[in-house]
Amino acid sequence: MKRKIVLGLMASSLLVAPLLQSIPVLAEGTEEMDSTYVSSEEYATETIESTVPSDVLSEPLVTITNESLEEMLESSVLASEESQATEASSQELFSESEEQQYEEVFYNGQWFKFPVQPYTEEPVVDPNANHELGNTVNTMLKSRSKADIITEDQTGRPKWDFIDVASYQSDLSVKDYEYMKKHGVTGVVVKLTEGTSYKNPYAQTQIENAKKAGLKVSTYHYSHFLTKEGAEAEAAYYAAEAKRLNLPSNTIMVNDIEENFNAFSTQNSIFFANKLKDLGYPTTMHYSYASAFERGLLASEMLGAKNLWIAQYPYQPSDKNILHTAHSAWQWSSSMKFTEIKNKTFDVNMDHTGMFSNRSAIEGEVEDIKPVSEKVINKYATITAKDFIFWNDLSFKKQNATSSQYFQKTLYVDKEYTYADGVKYVSVKDSNQKQIGIVDSRALTYATSRGGIYISHSLYVTVRSKNYKIWQNFNFSTTRGITGQYYDQTVQVRGKYHHFNGSIYYSLYTNDGKWIGYVDAMSVRQGSGQQGIHYKYGKFVTVKGNYNLWRNFSWNNQTKASLYKGQTIEARGYYNHFNGSRYLSLYDNKGKWLGYINERGVNTEKSRGGAALAAKFNKKIVKRNYTIWQDFGFSKKKANSNQYLNQTLYVAVQYRHFNGSTYYSLYNSKNQWLGYINANATK
Repeated sequence: MKRKIVLGLMASSLLVAPLLQSIPVLAEGTEEMDSTYVSSEEYATETIESTVPSDVLSEPLVTITNESLEEMLESSVLASEESQATEASSQELFSESEEQQYEEVFYNGQWFKFPVQPYTEEPVVDPNANHELGNTVNTMLKSRSKADIITEDQTGRPKWDFIDVASYQSDLSVKDYEYMKKHGVTGVVVKLTEGTSYKNPYAQTQIENAKKAGLKVSTYHYSHFLTKEGAEAEAAYYAAEAKRLNLPSNTIMVNDIEENFNAFSTQNSIFFANKLKDLGYPTTMHYSYASAFERGLLASEMLGAKNLWIAQYPYQPSDKNILHTAHSAWQWSSSMKFTEIKNKTFDVNMDHTGMFSNRSAIEGEVEDIKPVSEKVINKYATITAKDFIFWNDLSFKKQNATSSQYFQKTLYVDKEYTYADGVKYVSVKDSNQKQIGIVDSRALTYATSRGGIYISHSLYVTVRSKNYKIWQNFNFSTTRGITGQYYDQTVQVRGKYHHFNGSIYYSLYTNDGKWIGYVDAMSVRQGSGQQGIHYKYGKFVTVKGNYNLWRNFSWNNQTKASLYKGQTIEARGYYNHFNGSRYLSLYDNKGKWLGYINERGVNTEKSRGGAALAAKFNKKIVKRNYTIWQDFGFSKKKANSNQYLNQTLYVAVQYRHFNGSTYYSLYNSKNQWLGYINANATK
């Protein structure tokens, strides 16, 4: 007995002709073909809102039995001339397309004969247009007073194997995804593009964080095409964005077609899928709402049942009423709220075939996903990404750590596991051969030695240890000297290595660009710039006046050093600059900072008295009770001015003391030194 087949075709010749032309020929001996589509009770009263012309929607549906289908397959539509009666009826049915040109298209394992479409203008799409997956479904359901709110603690609902997101969910963190995963979500479908002008600005973050949380990532494109050319242009735009985001070729790509239907929507969706395949993405699924298939806007027989993701929202979703099991996936609600993820609502979907998630479709059990290959690699690698999870084992149930805890550390990778989606996980150990865990290989970068990878790291350090070896390589087989050769010099670090042994090694250069070698970071100290580290000094200097005083080491002038020429100043500290000079930090006798000066611009003195300045003149002692000092520490008195009152003495040299006074070095007529006296006691 032959079964009745309901194709849901519209009587409009523009819609019927392309579909009938593309019905594949059944192999001889095929007993039956069952493509009956029964709409759910919940959708029986839904209102369709779409861009399909009203005159097409108003046409009655044509029910085609096996007998009439066989007649059509033998008609002139398939170039058969065996039945004149059938040919006549066929000519009447397709009178509008007798001059039609056709092209043969291979899709989903079979050939189709599609009519070449008449010229049609593509719809004008606002560049700012931004639709969510299921946008039209929600429009259709707007008459509902209230939709069921779904939360993760509910029971008796269909499974929420995966979610779909767009810019409306904005930045979803790894923590957000991990929370959803903990409650059953193992996949996410991220919107990438719409038309040929819109890109989801959050897509990269949404994808990267989902991968870090261990979710399977697929993507979708919101379609507007009306022609083959439009479909291929949108596919190219979609694929280009997927490649920019480094999505692998096995990524599931989704044609989200919800509006702008016409008589060629099915075949244009096939052109869309084939173009993606040509561009390196061979797996395309087609998403739309159930009524689009029930009313013939799209032909499920041609697109392939397992290539379809159907949206249909029951009033009260229940695990006792699972729909669309013949298709790949079912979107059953747009009202999912996770209690720990505030102010965000999600579409939830049941994965019937495992295409979109890491959950098995069998009996609702979580699938133990096994790698397709395993190999021993015995390499060293540096952790170069944060927030990836180190799992205890390949069951991915227990977390040991996150990659941020080992960021930039070099570890040992003994095994690599490759999964069907191309993602690789590796088994990682530390220098003590302790197992850290299993981590996504995208968290690390392989190195050529135990030294780890080169990490660009520009800074200036001062060598402060004398006995560290300077290495030529990380086999530690050849040295280039010891750090004592550069002791107290400021040198440049251009890169660093986090060695497997736990030490950090700097790659050092001199100020003339000469490579010094690799040194343990413990042998140097980092300064705040090219000046190097600060040293305490505590010496007194006399300013020559021919060098600048600098406000900073960006070489902004502080003041003119000539203003302090001959004065005794305190140098409280110094810097051994990368340029090879030493710079002193100067203070006056009131504690005021004066600036930095090149050491060559001063004379360093033994005492606060400063430098001996030429004098060679006579002075008369005119004031009483001034001490004549033995030294400029003012610790020992040599005489008193009263002893030489009104005498004229010889001043051999003078000193401009740090305290601001000038002192004369006195001699008598017998050239005997008498001591130092404040110039205020003389005339």
